[in-house]
Order: sequence, then C-alpha cells, then structure tokens
Amino acid sequence: MIDLSRRALLALAWLAAATLLSFGAAGIVAGLDHLPGPARPELTWAGDRAVAPAIDESVAELASIAEDVEALGLLGRRSLSAMVARDDGVLDARLAEGGLLAASIEAQATGLRADLASMPGLGPGIELRVGADLRARHDRLAEAAVAPAQLEESWAVLVSGSLAATRMITDLEGHDVAAFAATEAARSQDYEAALGHLDEAERLLGDATALRDRLVNTIDTATLDEWLRRNGAYDAALRRLYTAFRDSGGRVTQEVRDAIVAEREARELLPADTNGLLVIVAEIGRGGANQAVIEIELTRAVLEAAVAVLQPAG
Repeated sequence: MIDLSRRALLALAWLAAATLLSFGAAGIVAGLDHLPGPARPELTWAGDRAVAPAIDESVAELASIAEDVEALGLLGRRSLSAMVARDDGVLDARLAEGGLLAASIEAQATGLRADLASMPGLGPGIELRVGADLRARHDRLAEAAVAPAQLEESWAVLVSGSLAATRMITDLEGHDVAAFAATEAARSQDYEAALGHLDEAERLLGDATALRDRLVNTIDTATLDEWLRRNGAYDAALRRLYTAFRDSGGRVTQEVRDAIVAEREARELLPADTNGLLVIVAEIGRGGANQAVIEIELTRAVLEAAVAVLQPAG
C-alpha cells in the first residue's frame, strides 16, 4: 500500500516538473519571437536615445544643403540670362559665385555622408539596438545625401557651355567689325589695308568654325552653319573684289565688273540683322548649360522631398 502511494506521488512530481519545463520552453520561444521592433520599443530605448539627436542634426544639415542647392539653381538661371543678354561682366560674376557654392555644397554633402556612416549603433545587429523608424530615417538620409555628388560637375558643364557661347559671339562680332573696317579702307581705295582687315575677319571666322566643330556633337549647329557659310562666301567675294581693284590700279576692268556682281550677290545673302546671333547663343546654351541647370533643379527637388518627409512633426 505504501509503495503504491509513493509511486503515485513520484508520478505527480514528474508531471509537475514536465509541465514547468513546458511553460519555461514556451516562455523562451515567446521571448525569441519578440525581437526589438515597434511592438517592443523598450528594448531599443537606449539605442534610440543615442541615435535620435544625431538623426535630427543630419536632417537639419540636409535642409541647409537643400537651401544652398536652391541658391545654386538661381545662380544658374541668372547665368543663362546673362549669357543670352551677352552681359559678360554679370555672367563671369555669376559663374564664379556658383563655382564656389557648388564646391561648398559637395563638401557639406561629403561631411553629412561621413556623419551618417559613423552614427552610434550602426553595423551588424542594428535591429537589436535601433528602432525601425530611426533606421528608416537614417536610410532615407543616406540616400538623399548622395544626390548632390555631381553638382560641381554640372556647374562645370554650365561654365563650359556659357564660355563657348560667349567666345563664339565674340569671334562672330569681331569678324563683322574687321569686315566693316575692310570696306571702309576700300572706300578710301586703300586696297592693301582692306585685304589686311579681311585677313583678320577670315581668321576670326576660322576660329568660330573650329569652335563649331567641337560643339557639333552636343548642339544643333544648323543656324550657326548657315551664318558661317554666308559670311565666309561674302568674305571671299570681298577679297576677289579688292584684289581686282588693287591689281587694276583702281580701273574698272572686266574682272572688276565680275567681282562687283559676285560681291552684290553674296551681300544679298547675308543675314538682315543680328537676331541669328541670339539663336546661336540659345542653341549653344541648350547643348549643356540648360541641361546643367535642369540637373541642379532635379537635385533640389530630391533634397526638398527628403527633408519634407524626414523633418519631425511640427
């Protein structure tokens, strides 16, 4: 009788022990099933307190960069306006100011990326130390901080396009001045001086043609090509005329008569005004300068969108 009672008690004890072990195992499994996350913010509380201020500072830095990019875009648009208006003094000032600002923006963005990479709590197992919301904000910041990486290059393209347009117009206008000087000398029957001025006019037209050959793959050169062709034909007609007058000693020979007709025909094909120069400037601008300004504006939009999402409420 005593043995049976003892066996019953031992069985009850083992059953109780097994039940406790089952509950313990279930608790371990439940604990493993509740890793740090939105449902368990207390588990990442310390890490969140360490990271949150750094995240907020980085958002403020990103907002400052976005403001500078907006200012850079404004400088770009003003540079294009000065280029079209052929205001070289304003253009040079805007390009220099923009170059400094673009370099400053890239330096700020580089510093921001370094700060984001060195924030406390990063690395393997970050899910155990930092909450999901802060991790998402950090990732969005890191993505946005890459956007300004090409701004210096974009500004360099704008500078290159603006200077190309300025140089082209300088060459074409210089050509016209030299050609006019040639006609003035010819009126005084100083044909040697007239031919000398034509040498200068043709040199400037040659410089413009060489610049055109470098731009042909990036812009529409149709208007420029026609401008160069017609002015080149007129220069050739003037040279023929002044050479004929010089060789004839000022007498009207058949060669002179033929040269007069050729000069008149070439002159009638010249542009009636300088509006074509504005078209040429615009075409050169579209070849790089305009695109550079568009890229700056796109960068600004990316940064402002990120800041709008990342800034704390209120």
